[in-house]
Amino acid sequence: MGRADFRLLKQVVSKVTWESSFEGIGVRECWSLFKSRLLRMQERAIPKCRKSSKLGRKPSWQSRDLLLELRQKNKVYGHWKQGQVTLEDYRDVDRHCREKIHEAKVWLEFNLASTVKDNKMAFLNMLAAKGGSEITLVCCLKRSITAQIGM
Repeated sequence: MGRADFRLLKQVVSKVTWESSFEGIGVRECWSLFKSRLLRMQERAIPKCRKSSKLGRKPSWQSRDLLLELRQKNKVYGHWKQGQVTLEDYRDVDRHCREKIHEAKVWLEFNLASTVKDNKMAFLNMLAAKGGSEITLVCCLKRSITAQIGM
């Protein structure tokens, strides 16, 4: 994927005679004409990043090891439903998976927070993805620091 060519966009926009294009039409028509032309010019000058299908995306905190543990948890759940495993065994596996997921999320946020000066976009993307979450970054940092110290 290449970079955006804003010079090309500026040249193409400056070549258009907007006064003659907008002559004799209403405000709404002017806006729709301007918008459609600008979007066409933008497609030529600014490359798009295609999103992968939802099937291919995974949370940024999810590693291969964690994915394997989640699969194991699902297998144990199936065995529990069939009566081959006790409820206590399933609860132990489930609790272990939840702890691993929590630890992975905390480490991701800690790593992003510690490199925020170097990589601001990754940090802002994480905050945007988090949305309306109740957990603040400071709270996660405190937990991760106390986990490092061993308190």
